[in-house]
Formats: sequence, structure tokens, C-alpha cells
Amino acid sequence: MIIRKFSEIDFFQGYEGSKIKQYFGKDDSIEYSLAYLELLPNKKTRNHKLESNETYFIISGTACIHIAGKSYVLQVNDSVIVPKNTPQFIENIADENLRFLCIVTPPWSQDKETFLD
Repeated sequence: MIIRKFSEIDFFQGYEGSKIKQYFGKDDSIEYSLAYLELLPNKKTRNHKLESNETYFIISGTACIHIAGKSYVLQVNDSVIVPKNTPQFIENIADENLRFLCIVTPPWSQDKETFLD
């Protein structure tokens, strides 16, 4: 069993000004990774693709997710699965911080992510 408490996990800075807390990942010998992200108003992540499937779950705020050239608005309790090797980025379109969970299967790894911009 592994227990991770929000208050005990340090944030690290994402490339685009996001703040990230990595709960579980490849070093935990499980088949997915789980991260909590916060994105400031009017900010967006970099356009990228992963060699893994990626699931987003919106905790608070309003997001516009761009997947393979199409855009979708996500609000609290909405979720989306982005298939592996699909160009994508997520944008905060509200006046409050966007908070969301990101689940990556198999686990996220920096060498399995390609930036497209």
C-alpha cells in the first residue's frame, strides 16, 4: 500500500507556468501515473503528445482541451481520455485557477512526451 498526502507532496513548475504535484508514477511499480495540476487563468499547456493514454478530470474551473485540432469545453467533474500519440493541450478559459487530475497509462515518462511547438 502507498499513501500520499497532498500536504506532503511538493509542487514543481511545469513548462507553461502550471504547478504540478506527482502522486504516483513509474517509480511506484504501478501501471499508471497520477498528477494534480493547477493552471493560472488564461494560460495553456504546451501542445504535445504522449506515447501513453492520458485522462483528465476537472476538479475546479473551466478548461478548453484541444485534441487533434478540435476543441472541447470541460467543467467541474467532466473528464476526457486522450488516446496515445494524439496532439493535445489544455487551456484555462476562466478567471480562476484550473485544477485537474491527470492519469497517464502506462505511467508518464519525460522521454515518452514530445512537444509540438
